[in-house]
Amino acid sequence: MSLTGLAAKIAHLSSLKHTRPCERCGLHYAPQEGEPCPHCGGLNESALAALKAELRREEAGGRALGIGFALMAIAILVLLLIIWRLV
Repeated sequence: MSLTGLAAKIAHLSSLKHTRPCERCGLHYAPQEGEPCPHCGGLNESALAALKAELRREEAGGRALGIGFALMAIAILVLLLIIWRLV
């Protein structure tokens, strides 16, 4: 990486706003003085529960996808080892 590329990367990283997780919904946001969380600030308790349920469903789907890819990678590795031993 060149020196100018490194300087650009540092400038970009320093310009990013610091985020923190919301105590109510758990999603990250850049806190502004006096502003509520943009994800759950205007939600009542039942809508917040629905948001959390949707987040759990998305997380479970992502986890299942990751497990599927890991199993496929293991299967490909085993097939490659079998083919390598035969050749």
